[in-house]
Amino acid sequence: MHKMKYFANLIDSFSEYIGKIASFLMIPMFLTIMWEVISRYAFNKPTIWVHEASVFIMAGVCLLGAAWTLERRYHVTIDIFYRRLSSKRQAAFDLATSIIFFLFFGVLSWVGIDYFLFSLNRLENSNSVWAPPLYPVKFLIPLAAVLMSLQGIAMVIHNISVLTSKEDLNEH
Repeated sequence: MHKMKYFANLIDSFSEYIGKIASFLMIPMFLTIMWEVISRYAFNKPTIWVHEASVFIMAGVCLLGAAWTLERRYHVTIDIFYRRLSSKRQAAFDLATSIIFFLFFGVLSWVGIDYFLFSLNRLENSNSVWAPPLYPVKFLIPLAAVLMSLQGIAMVIHNISVLTSKEDLNEH
């Protein structure tokens, strides 16, 4: 079990690393929006690219940061009953629901890869005047699904560790 916990901790660290890199994408997003505000209101020359670019950057932040958010348990949950459970019962509940988690992210990976490859094969561009390529952003969908699946594996290992421990901890 020690090697499995080491592997889970390695995944946790990787998710944190990718999440922190993704968080730095907020800087170019802020700068592009600032550019639009200055360009529009100071010089009366709005851009054709800032809105779309900021949406793409935010997609990167959200998709690449999702696994780190899962590792930190910051995703929205309905925990009116869950928080009242012991850590072992929480771990058992998490293990039971992980089946749905892996089914969802398995399908998202599969469909996301098809979605990305379809876009890449056609060198798909946006329908806007700016018309940037869409396939780099669409690649983030299966990538995020794989990162979430990896973090899900780490969560399963952590939950098994809680279930097999002799003590019932308040937090895991």
